[in-house]
Amino acid sequence: MKKNRERSCSREREFVYKFKIGSQCLELRVPLKFPVQENVSYLHGRLMLLHSLPCFIEKDLKEALSQFIEGESLRDYDREAEASLEAVKSGEVDLHHLASTWAKAYAETTLEHARPEEPSWDEDFADVYHDLIHSPASETLLNLEHNYFVSISELIGERDVELKKLRERYLKFLALS
Repeated sequence: MKKNRERSCSREREFVYKFKIGSQCLELRVPLKFPVQENVSYLHGRLMLLHSLPCFIEKDLKEALSQFIEGESLRDYDREAEASLEAVKSGEVDLHHLASTWAKAYAETTLEHARPEEPSWDEDFADVYHDLIHSPASETLLNLEHNYFVSISELIGERDVELKKLRERYLKFLALS
């Protein structure tokens, strides 16, 4: 298959454009190498400039050049496709290797252009919570949380007792004064 590609890359075809200026019939012949690497607009501008062509043929020349390049390129692609199919049919190319290569290229291209999904806060929380609940540290954390609760409850109880004592002292002070 590579041999066919090398041959098609070096193919040169002649673009022929016929036009009239007054009563004269003129012909422009330009050799083009296929596949054409240049932009059609750029190539068209070069032809207009290099051959000193009149401006009234500019649009028609560009259309003819575009059609020629597109048609010849399609013919080349068809020839290459036919040659590739023949190579597969004749057994020159391993079909399974070819399929795996295409699958790999497709997967790489898809991953390259696909946007990765960003996990939401809810998903992150759910994942962390799931990991925490099913980890051996969950019992330890629950015991620590219970101890914290007991300690805070005792502190709040002591605070309430001290506040009650302060109120009683204050009321005694008010009663004496």
